[in-house]
Amino acid sequence: MHIFGGQIDSATAGAVSRLSIILVVSIGMAIMMTIGFIRVIYNIPLNVTLTVIYGVVLVLSLFVTSEFLAFSFDAAGAATGALSVPFILALSRGISSLQFVGCYTTRCNFRCNGNEPHIESWRNY
Repeated sequence: MHIFGGQIDSATAGAVSRLSIILVVSIGMAIMMTIGFIRVIYNIPLNVTLTVIYGVVLVLSLFVTSEFLAFSFDAAGAATGALSVPFILALSRGISSLQFVGCYTTRCNFRCNGNEPHIESWRNY
C-alpha cells in the first residue's frame, strides 16, 4: 500500500497524500471484513450480501470522476496482497467455527463447503 499511495500522491501532484490513501483503504478493508464476518455469523446469504455491496459501489461510482474510480479499483487490487489474504482467511476460518450448528443448507457458503467434518465428528476433536 505504501508504494500505491506514493504513486497516487505523485499522480495527483500531492492533492491526495500517501497517508490518506493508506488510511482510507485500511478503513474500507476493516468495514468489508466486518460485513463479511457478520454475514458468516448470522448466515446471511452470499448473493444478498454481494448484491447490496455491489449496489452501493455502483451508486457511489456515479458520483465520482473517472480518475478517482480508477484509483479506487486499483486500491482494491493492491489491498489484496500476499499478507492480507492469508490473514483474512485465517480470521474467517476462526469466525466460521464459532457457529457451526445449522450448516445443512446452502446458505452457509463458507462453513459447509464439503471439506468440513460433520457436526457430530467436529465435536469429538
